Amino acid sequence: MKRIRLNPLIIIALAMTLLTGLSHANRPFMLQDLATLLRDNTPPRLEYEEIRDSLWLDAPVISRGTLQSAHPMLEKKSLAPTPQTWRLYPDHMEWSEGNETLVVQYVKQPKLGALSNAIRGVVFGDLNDISSDFKLTLEGGPESWRLRLTPATRELSDLLKQLEFQGNGSQIDKIIVIEAQGDTTTTILSRTPTP
Repeated sequence: MKRIRLNPLIIIALAMTLLTGLSHANRPFMLQDLATLLRDNTPPRLEYEEIRDSLWLDAPVISRGTLQSAHPMLEKKSLAPTPQTWRLYPDHMEWSEGNETLVVQYVKQPKLGALSNAIRGVVFGDLNDISSDFKLTLEGGPESWRLRLTPATRELSDLLKQLEFQGNGSQIDKIIVIEAQGDTTTTILSRTPTP
């Protein structure tokens, strides 16, 4: 029987490859990992269903529409019950309904700007851009994750208790906004089939 002679360098290289793979598999899922997933796979269009619940409402209000992204702009278009469009930019927001349009500069409404840029930041994977306004807490792994944003300033905490994003891989499945007074808006996202 012929003996097979293995090169010690090949054995060391194979062992190192195996150990490197294991160390990556056991490495915790970090904010930078999530940012890369989101940044590299931002879908151009999503459908959404949104449920707004408030102590002031007799019943939750449900709306449906689309969410479109074209970095750096994020557009939310409500189709029902009332057609409205919100466009979020880095420095301002545009809202329109019918023939009426309103433009809000964030320099005049900094809390609205922080909230808008937090949503844009997560959708586009620009998590570093929002860390001055929010404390970011990530739970789970790449297959199922939850990102919580809690206000880092008193001014923001007067408006908002928490923003939560839930997802799977590069896909954001749900956005939950809990306002300071307790109103909650839950947005469920789904991929739009490509025609």
